[in-house]
Amino acid sequence: MLGLRPLSGVDMALWDILGKAAGKPVHKLLGGSFCDEVRAYASMLMPETEQEVRELVTRYAEQGFAAMKFGYGPLGKDVRRDVRLASAAKEAAGREIEVMIDIGHGYTLKMALQAAKEFERLGIYWMEEPFPPEAIHDYQRLCDSTALRIAAGEQDVGRWTFRRLIWDAHLDVLQPDISRVGGLTEAKRIAYMAHEMNRVCVPHAFRTGVLVAACLHLIAAIPNSAFLEFSVTDSPLRRELLVEPFQVVKGYVRVPSGPGLGIEINQETVKAYSVV
Repeated sequence: MLGLRPLSGVDMALWDILGKAAGKPVHKLLGGSFCDEVRAYASMLMPETEQEVRELVTRYAEQGFAAMKFGYGPLGKDVRRDVRLASAAKEAAGREIEVMIDIGHGYTLKMALQAAKEFERLGIYWMEEPFPPEAIHDYQRLCDSTALRIAAGEQDVGRWTFRRLIWDAHLDVLQPDISRVGGLTEAKRIAYMAHEMNRVCVPHAFRTGVLVAACLHLIAAIPNSAFLEFSVTDSPLRRELLVEPFQVVKGYVRVPSGPGLGIEINQETVKAYSVV
């Protein structure tokens, strides 16, 4: 299973080569298109204070985002504090902007049950990764006890692992990371496995513009996605790796229409960050 991780990059590269040879975007070769633009959520670290949360919500709402996810930082240590921070985010966001909370494996089952009750009351869209990936029984107990969506899967590898997340853990939102799970080929299998069980697939995309491109092609090729994760953290690889970085316009990102992945790598950035 661990062998799939290095093959993920090879798989993405091969799809890019095939698309360029055929003169078609990857999502067409994968069986798309279900969409030509994808609703993006601003993905960021949770700050320390409620005031900082409100300021971030305001900033990204003004940039056109209609959904936001806050994760890690102080989350996962004190449920009452987590609820206060989530409440500040939802209060600033209002009814028109969705808010997700990523706990980053910080909860016990009792903490997660308590938080889920409060997050559901607040109208939080989903709670992400309250437990480590191997805590299948805890995920099952949590998912069966709440109407709140529970999301996970970014650290898991291979479709058989995701089969357990669907059938045993009862997750609502599956989050395969294309760069880890086995590439676009395996990610599409996982997405359709989820679709058969009426689950949503929202791929994890926190690192580079190349991964964002792969996610856009996957989302365009499947019928059961809801969002594109769009990191707004300050990272040179996010800002500078592509010649033309992806832009959010009125809350959406266009699916690339050029051959292959439809992106061009900035070779100057590659040189600047290469290790010889």
